[in-house]
Amino acid sequence: MNTQLNSHASPYKFYEQRVLPALFERLSQAFPEFTWTRTACGWTAVQVHENGSTFISRSIICHQNWGFVDQNGIATSWLEYASRGHDSGGVDFLNAVRPLVQLAGIQESAIPLYPSPSDHEKTWTRERQRRLQECFLGFCQASLNRDVGRDARESMRRHFEITDHALGQLPVGYFTTAKEIGNHLTVLGFSREEIVHSHVVCDPRLERRLIVPWRDRWGRLTTIVAIDVVQGQTDLGQRLYLHGGKKTEAYGLDVALRPGSGGHEHLVLVDDVLDCLYFQSLGVCNVATTGTRDANVTRQHWERLADYDIRAVTLAVADRGSPMPRIRDSLNEVNQAERAPQVFALGSHDFREANNASEYVRLYGLDQFRRTLKNRIHAYRYIALEMIGQNKPNGAWTDEALRQILCAAVEFDRANRRSQKTLELERFFWPTILDSTGVQWDHLPHLLSGRVQPPAPYTRWNDPNQLLQEMERALRRNDMAHFKSLVLSAARCFSSLDPDRASWHREYRGSEQNGKIPDVSPPLADTMGTIFDLSIVPHPEFRYAPTAADIRELAYSLWERRGRPEGSDEQFWHEAERTLWNDRSSFFPQTTCADDELVVCLPDNDRGFI
Repeated sequence: MNTQLNSHASPYKFYEQRVLPALFERLSQAFPEFTWTRTACGWTAVQVHENGSTFISRSIICHQNWGFVDQNGIATSWLEYASRGHDSGGVDFLNAVRPLVQLAGIQESAIPLYPSPSDHEKTWTRERQRRLQECFLGFCQASLNRDVGRDARESMRRHFEITDHALGQLPVGYFTTAKEIGNHLTVLGFSREEIVHSHVVCDPRLERRLIVPWRDRWGRLTTIVAIDVVQGQTDLGQRLYLHGGKKTEAYGLDVALRPGSGGHEHLVLVDDVLDCLYFQSLGVCNVATTGTRDANVTRQHWERLADYDIRAVTLAVADRGSPMPRIRDSLNEVNQAERAPQVFALGSHDFREANNASEYVRLYGLDQFRRTLKNRIHAYRYIALEMIGQNKPNGAWTDEALRQILCAAVEFDRANRRSQKTLELERFFWPTILDSTGVQWDHLPHLLSGRVQPPAPYTRWNDPNQLLQEMERALRRNDMAHFKSLVLSAARCFSSLDPDRASWHREYRGSEQNGKIPDVSPPLADTMGTIFDLSIVPHPEFRYAPTAADIRELAYSLWERRGRPEGSDEQFWHEAERTLWNDRSSFFPQTTCADDELVVCLPDNDRGFI
């Protein structure tokens, strides 16, 4: 879609966030002189050109939007390639970008204006700085494939089962010596001041380390991860980071959030950068990490993931024996965040004998890991189960133990209940607590005040239709006590329904027969100081409203399939919005997430879900 940007938008931001990503998805059309092959991380290609009476071929790899690297480690930007090597530094930046705008299929009317005359010089300075960074990474990448990188390749093959061929398609390199890299950058025309300012040759500890570029959402380098492989301990080796760099967000988002990668629908967070690289070597795209195996996912991480329209995240991280479990700490950070995706987690028992997700796949296979992911549990259910494990005595529940866990549950509800989290608390947290304790909603105030009453018997309804019919009969008889017991049954069944029957609650129309939704009970807040309402019958018309990102993605797809016609942006937007609203598969909530699976880049150009 060709949405008009603000006339004062940054030209370089337009170049990095609009032009380069669109061009990256159209490389085979924009530059047909290359023989392109799509990979999990990007593209590989072979270019053949005639030199006199002979034909010369070179292999290239394109991991990021900016440009490509050839087999000799020479990095070339698409801006430079489109100008056929002519110096564009003295040309107006947006005029130089204009050919790429056309190749990317973007209308020229979307090109922004300069906010100030000084912006011209700033944009070219930023482009030159990025070229230096990419030339450094390109040289490291070529070095990994030379004899000097043999030990590093052997270490990755031994510990992560990544072959030399697969490693050559991953965004990873090898730091030889600062002197050799400095000389290489000098030959390419960079001054000593530019090289020193980039910090890429200022730390001698980087030598003989594996180099992994840490990029942001748009593929821009923010820091590098330098991993010690001298002793072959790539899974446990010390990490160093580039001086002056920043880990602004999760590693791997530049791959996971590309069109077709599946990261927007379901992102899997693993322990470490090397674990993420391992999954990418298998063709899995929607995997990322926040750093090291000792780090939690912070509030800032969750908010940034939500900003990128990521809908669901699964924590597939190891959590063995630490006094402050990482998963619980990360889930607590979710509760502190102003905005966050829907979060799920795998427990330590899900990893069996493996210490992390990549080891699990090596032991049991990718298909088994997919099945394990389908059994993940919601963050609130995870917290509820942990709360139960900490409070439940050996044997049956005692009155004191019941009061303790219910007080803890109410306090958790009070601290975390917000409008956007109300449904998740009622769907995942409270049914888990009540199902374990055998307590009904009505008995909570009495238990908390010390007047303990035995829990009423609980009937599990295997047939949702029978449950609905019984609820309707209770309403007709005005039997509110029986109706509330049925609500409890519905709540307990809510988190364990089969996905094919997950929509039964939307068919409920009993409340409509009387012309109003019944007032089942006073809010629990009247008794316990919370805003939790016992009237938890889901509203029959509740469904998930498509976001602007959903509509934009579908509209762009429709526009692509119909030949990119000009002047039809509004038409495609309305069509996409109408389609998403009418699609019953977009209804929310769902009781399981079995359809949120790993996304794999297939060996050919066809990508899909597994």
